[in-house]
Order: sequence, then C-alpha cells, then structure tokens
Amino acid sequence: MDGEVVLRFGDSGSKRLDHPLGCACYEDKFIVSDSGNNCVKVFDGKGKFLYKFGEKGNGDGRLDKPWGICIDKYGSILVCEKLNNRIQMFTLEGAFMGKTSANLNLQWPWAVTTMPDDRILITDFKENEVYILK
Repeated sequence: MDGEVVLRFGDSGSKRLDHPLGCACYEDKFIVSDSGNNCVKVFDGKGKFLYKFGEKGNGDGRLDKPWGICIDKYGSILVCEKLNNRIQMFTLEGAFMGKTSANLNLQWPWAVTTMPDDRILITDFKENEVYILK
C-alpha cells in the first residue's frame, strides 16, 4: 500500500485521458474507460497509446459515459455505460460484439466483472443492486 509510482500515463498530449473511471490489464495492455471522451483507450505495457474505440452516441458500439470495465477470460472487453444504461461487449480490438437487453432496465451500471463460470456481475449505483447474468 506504500508502493512507489513506477509508471504514469494518459496525462498529456493529444491522447490525454478525460475522467478515466475504469481500467483493466490484459496480457501486455492497459484498457481504460475514458468517460469524458466517451471512448475506451488502449495502451501498451509501457503506457504508450495504441488505439481507441467508441465515440459518443447510443447506437451499437457507441458509448455515453463509460465507467466500469473488465476483460473476460476470452479476452472480450465489457464496458458499463452510465447514460446508455447498459453493458456492451467488444473484442480486444474494439469491434462491437453485443449488449445487455433493454429488458434488464439498468439505471447507472457502475462496475462489471465476470465469474469463472462465465456469469457476469453488474453493480447498479442508482438502484443499489447487484445483478448476476448468465
């Protein structure tokens, strides 16, 4: 807990992060939800910007205030969206794969993680609930 900073990134240049709210590490990449820029940014293990995906909107693959993020055991990225009230799934390269059903009625999905049996846990900040999806 008293560790020293060994790497800092995303704080300068044209790829600057604006309200990064979630992050995950997969293989040698850092994946960050950039809420202020309505996208997900991917950096290499040394913090060098590689690429981004998503842009503001509510269609498939578009993001509106991405918050929590996780990577499942298959390398798929799951992203919580506050203002679109859903979870979207992307490939590691950023291609849209799917989203939660509108019937789920999430309000402010805040965090997401996966379980070893592939179920998905989602916390809903506004509703004070946890959902488990199969």
